Amino acid sequence: MKKHLIHFLLVAVLSICSAAAFAQTTVKGQLVDSETGEPLVGAAVMVEGTSQGTVTDIDGYFKQG
Repeated sequence: MKKHLIHFLLVAVLSICSAAAFAQTTVKGQLVDSETGEPLVGAAVMVEGTSQGTVTDIDGYFKQG
């Protein structure tokens, strides 16, 4: 019984740690117009499937996370 409890706790702790690691992922890049190559200023960038997002800066760069 004690062995099963230790195994369960180990799996639970590892699951929580891995979930926390994924939550700290940073996404960054630059958006530019495909025809002119000009940066897209103030464009909304959303992480698909979440409510997380950000806006590009004056040079078209964004950073989320």
